Amino acid sequence: MKASKPLDEIVEDIRDAAGSVTLIREEDADTLKEYYGYDVDKYKSYAIYNPPIVNADTIHIVELSDIDDMTAAKAELEANKQRVIKAFDGYLADQYAMAQDGQIVTKGRYAMLIISPDNAKAVEVFNSSIN
Repeated sequence: MKASKPLDEIVEDIRDAAGSVTLIREEDADTLKEYYGYDVDKYKSYAIYNPPIVNADTIHIVELSDIDDMTAAKAELEANKQRVIKAFDGYLADQYAMAQDGQIVTKGRYAMLIISPDNAKAVEVFNSSIN
C-alpha cells in the first residue's frame, strides 16, 4: 500500500474534512524524539501536526520503513494521545472530551493519531488516501 499523495497533503485534506483548526507542522527530528517519544529512525516518512495553544486538534501520520514496527508506532501514538488528554484534564472540558475521543488507525505501513471535531471524516480521508 502506498499513499496517493504526500503525507502533508493528506493532512490538509483531513484537516479540511474534519473541521480542524490550522495546525503547526513539527519537523525537527530531535524534538519528535525528545518531546513526542517518536522513534523517527523507524519512519520512512511522517507528518506531525499540532494545534496552537488551547486546542486539542492533532494529526500525526507516520509511514513505517518496516511493518514489524507497527506495534511500537501505535504505542508511541497512544502515548501522545494520553499526553494531549492530560494537558486538557481540568482545563477545557470540550477539548478534553475531544482528546479522549481521539483515535489511532492503521492501514498497511501507515498509522495515524487523529484528534479532531470529526474523527470519522478524518479516518475516511486517511483510508481513501492509502491504496
